[in-house]
Amino acid sequence: MKKKSLIFFLIIIFFCLVLLISGTRILIYENKKFIIDPFENNKKSILYLECTYFTGRNFTLIEYHYSKNNIMGRDSCPFIYKDKL
Repeated sequence: MKKKSLIFFLIIIFFCLVLLISGTRILIYENKKFIIDPFENNKKSILYLECTYFTGRNFTLIEYHYSKNNIMGRDSCPFIYKDKL
């Protein structure tokens, strides 16, 4: 049992190190967020897509404009996000 636990722990550490070195992020959670514009007379709401990613060390949040047809925004978060350096 201890050997299986140690192997599992080493695999998790290796996975985190690969994420850190490669600059890749893995999607953990996505959420649609409404923002009401207080300066508009007709109170238009803007819809954002919040994507929470795991970087191997911590969690980061990236926001996209939401669009059902993927033309002026995204309809879902990408599962794997690669940093552009």
